[in-house]
Amino acid sequence: MQTSSRESIEFYVRRGFWGEESLESLFRRTVAIHPGRLALIDPPDRESFTENPPRSLTYSDLFSAVRDVSAKLLAAGLKKDHVVVTQLPNTVETVILYLAVARIGALLCPVAVDQSQACLAEISLQLDPFMYVGCRYKHRDLIRQAATWLPESCTFASFHPDEDSDVISLSIDEPASPDQIRLLGQIMDANLVTPNEVFTLTWKRHVDKHPAIPRTHNQWFALASFIYEGASLRNGDALLCAFPLSEASGIGAFLYNWLMAGGRLVMAETLSPENLLQQIKDEKITCAGIPPQALTELVQSGEDLSSVRSVITGFAQLDTDIVQQLSSESGLTVLNCYGTSEGASLLTSPVDRCSNWQEYLFPRFDGLTDGWNSRMSRMVSTRLRVPGQNTEITEPGQPGELFVKGPSLFDHYYVASERFTEEDEVEHPFCEDGYQKTGDLFVIDEENPRFYRFVGRLDKQVS
Repeated sequence: MQTSSRESIEFYVRRGFWGEESLESLFRRTVAIHPGRLALIDPPDRESFTENPPRSLTYSDLFSAVRDVSAKLLAAGLKKDHVVVTQLPNTVETVILYLAVARIGALLCPVAVDQSQACLAEISLQLDPFMYVGCRYKHRDLIRQAATWLPESCTFASFHPDEDSDVISLSIDEPASPDQIRLLGQIMDANLVTPNEVFTLTWKRHVDKHPAIPRTHNQWFALASFIYEGASLRNGDALLCAFPLSEASGIGAFLYNWLMAGGRLVMAETLSPENLLQQIKDEKITCAGIPPQALTELVQSGEDLSSVRSVITGFAQLDTDIVQQLSSESGLTVLNCYGTSEGASLLTSPVDRCSNWQEYLFPRFDGLTDGWNSRMSRMVSTRLRVPGQNTEITEPGQPGELFVKGPSLFDHYYVASERFTEEDEVEHPFCEDGYQKTGDLFVIDEENPRFYRFVGRLDKQVS
């Protein structure tokens, strides 16, 4: 499924913001270059939240696993543009499944393991999913619970199904049959996936009724490139992913960047300081992606983080003192991220930071300020406008809604006509000039007018 217009594709390709590579082609290229390099590592405490021991895979192992799972998915009837709902923790199987879905060209709809499964009713009504892939997570049988909400036509699959169930097995310990692999080759030759096709359908987690958000490979690549540069990633980096891969933060910051770096992706699920510290030490992590609260607890533990070169954090409130402590005492690069489900993003990397930087300050790319040095500053434009009006704010102190334009933004919502009517008033965020409203309030900072200061959500600030 393609959502980007020909004009949009030509515009971003001509400027070098989009390319010719999909997640599948990037994966194949990385495997060809580094077949024996360690690629994926499970959380060491995996058995505390699933029934299976942790495992690790080289790129060659991973390629075989993705091939087998792709073949099994096709044998189960999955086709290009079919919707696959996933509800899985941060484990190696989650990455394998994402790569397999990308290979087929199906649409990935990830749901967090801690999210109420009542949301599946909305997914069912909107998307009519072909398949649900779940697991046993802690004390919950997610597949059994999901069956209550999803349509009877939905196929259920698991990497570790019960022996007496009708759930399709995707176990990577059971190779696909020769016939299944032969079918995979035939279909892949006939149905190439382009970078302008949709890969994910994501949700606004705390909104009851809202259309899905489709994002293409090129849109994800654009976001990933901002983070790759800002975090100073290098070939062969060891990346710790403590953001859920069911969220945009996990996909945008790690799934693509891990392959671009040909690195080692170390999965984290339980975010206690003890677990994170152990993984950082054991795996010699060079780049750690850690949510703000967990990062604060980790830094306050006072333990040695000398192997870490950069930290990716944000997507929530961040403590400035923690950033300053990491930067001054450990010499780490700390990348603070702001992002929306639709793909709008701002990053405060060290090259775009002022001397008295605070965690709520983000660079202002509105053409009225200069001196920016990041890749994002060349690819993203921002505006601050009076809420409910088209009047632009150019002076400090007046709160306004942030508008963003750039290659990481989605094209339009995935609206099922039978689900959303005119009475539902599904508001599309785009303006005629191509800028997208974010629903977030910022203000041009009085002390640092080259920066925006985050205020909060528009619906909580403006009546």
